[in-house]
Amino acid sequence: MRTGRAVVWGWMVVILAVGVWALQPDPAWGQARKFPGTRLNVLSSSGHRQFNPVWDKLSELEQQTGIKVALTRVPTGEIRQKIMQDLVMGTGQFDVYEIPDDTIFSASQHLTSLEPFIKKDYGSVEAWGRATVTWANRVATIRGDVRTYPFYSGTVAGAYRENLFKDPKNRSAFKTKYGYDLPTPPKTWKELVDAAQFFTRQEGGEQLWGVVFPGKQDPGLNIFEMFLFEEGVTFVDEQNHSLWGPKHPENQATVAKVAEFLQELIYKHKAAPTTIPGMATNESVDMYLNGKAAMIVDLIYFAWDEIKSQKVSDRIGVSVSFQAPTSGGPSKGGIPFYWMWGVSGASKNKDAAWEFLRWFVHEPNLKLTLTKGIGVYVPTDTRIGDWAAQENVLPPAVIAAIKQAQVYRLNPQIGQVRQTVRKYVEKLLLKELTPREFAVQSGNEVEQLMVTSGLVPK
Repeated sequence: MRTGRAVVWGWMVVILAVGVWALQPDPAWGQARKFPGTRLNVLSSSGHRQFNPVWDKLSELEQQTGIKVALTRVPTGEIRQKIMQDLVMGTGQFDVYEIPDDTIFSASQHLTSLEPFIKKDYGSVEAWGRATVTWANRVATIRGDVRTYPFYSGTVAGAYRENLFKDPKNRSAFKTKYGYDLPTPPKTWKELVDAAQFFTRQEGGEQLWGVVFPGKQDPGLNIFEMFLFEEGVTFVDEQNHSLWGPKHPENQATVAKVAEFLQELIYKHKAAPTTIPGMATNESVDMYLNGKAAMIVDLIYFAWDEIKSQKVSDRIGVSVSFQAPTSGGPSKGGIPFYWMWGVSGASKNKDAAWEFLRWFVHEPNLKLTLTKGIGVYVPTDTRIGDWAAQENVLPPAVIAAIKQAQVYRLNPQIGQVRQTVRKYVEKLLLKELTPREFAVQSGNEVEQLMVTSGLVPK
């Protein structure tokens, strides 16, 4: 009896401890520190209009801390060069940078370590990263210590029209034709193909396509990347060799399989429009919003506010998000796209810069960006992500996919690697290459890029 009572008391202590930990104020912004008269130069992307409501509060930050933020916003296409010029030349124009994923590796060697600040406020790096998705913590520690602060991400997911998928006539007809229940949602490529073929039809005198997705520019690349990563293949290995180039012929069959799946959706199964090679996200989303497709696979979080709006629901019914299907096995984790904050190693105001980061990622500010900003993004903080999914601020499937994502190896040429693959994706979807040609040629060109850049020996 005494043993049972001890166990009960033990569990009560654990529960109370967990409760106390959960109720403790987040050290990210427990109490503002004072830096009177400090000017902090911050560089951010002008394309991230989600942050406008927070930038509108900069005067409050100054009142609370004395930090006056001089905010410079430049287009996304220009920010990489501006970051690297300032860091490499050591001009010290900026204290804090908003850094895109393909620039983090090169920038990180010039950034200050955030670990002294983290350990002072959180006790340990592990405690600091407890609420952050795992892959983002790995990127943040790219050079052995924490050089960047994760906050922003995104990934690919799908959405389907619930009224079509739950219609009893559709469900009965699908089972008669395919011999199994209409997958709601599709979880494998076969299920996606079958459902897309089934819904491709003339409806009300107009063409309804089974599925739509972007096929050009970065969104087209992102679709290929998502399906490829889920099969367990990324870009380069630990020695920077192409993972489907001459050094890794074992992965070429997987790459060709993904390429075949996407190409055949359009040309063999005829379940997606032949105009996909000319579509970016805007065109793909417009087709779905106008009721011309039963499903969409895209960066749907960008358009989620519109997709779930009453106006669109009245037109095409309620939409439900779903994770990108796999070839059949469990997902190895799709691709994340991300930005992180970094503090210049040359900054003379590192303490104030850390205070700025604490303020920016404070929960009320992140929620403000998602509810009042223009456009959305996927927070790497799982607490904010779970809240956004529960409130349907973001597609629940996107939040789930971000938690499962796997990050690719970074190197100074990774941005060029991705643009090389993008070129081949566009040719593939135009049917200018066979899936096998795609796998061999793109893998070889990435390997050659690694050689000419000096990242692997000749």
